[in-house]
Amino acid sequence: MKRRRPSLVVLGRAAVLLSLSLWTAMAACSVVVDSPELQQGCAVGTKPCEVTPGELRCVSITKPEYGCARESCVPCTLPQSVEVCGGDGECAVGTCEPEFENCDRMSRNGCEVDLDSSYQNCGACGASCDDALRDMPRTVSAQCSSGRCVVKECQDGFADCDGAASNGCEKPLPETACGRCDGCPGKTACNLDTRRCE
Repeated sequence: MKRRRPSLVVLGRAAVLLSLSLWTAMAACSVVVDSPELQQGCAVGTKPCEVTPGELRCVSITKPEYGCARESCVPCTLPQSVEVCGGDGECAVGTCEPEFENCDRMSRNGCEVDLDSSYQNCGACGASCDDALRDMPRTVSAQCSSGRCVVKECQDGFADCDGAASNGCEKPLPETACGRCDGCPGKTACNLDTRRCE
């Protein structure tokens, strides 16, 4: 029995369908390219990056939104920072967000210090509350609050009643005050065993 050859009509239809399939696949994966630039290669000081989805262009290596001079185009993202491109082409800290500072002078961790609450950098880099504590009379410990070193704990029998760090725990308190600047409120009295107003 002789085998039938496919007709030219069938072969032609298959070829058309195959061409359409290939065209559709290529269209789905297409990238719009700035041809004149990219065919010749990006100029010195620029690199190819996808500026919008599917659109590749040469961009300046001084733009932190494209990763500066790094090979990738991943944007610079440094904590609590407004990024810039450093002289070495790496992402660098331009300025810090309010209340933050780059105290270690390293770009990789951005503006790492919260000046509002850092014990070792209270209000400014290097301003340690250890130094302030030495000038707080009758004070056991200090803390950083809103960028200022303040009293945290007083020696027994004293209290910081005016809130001024400069004079520390300035007010002596009798036992009957139960550790309160104004003593026990109303008709309550200090229970010396529990140290509570009852």
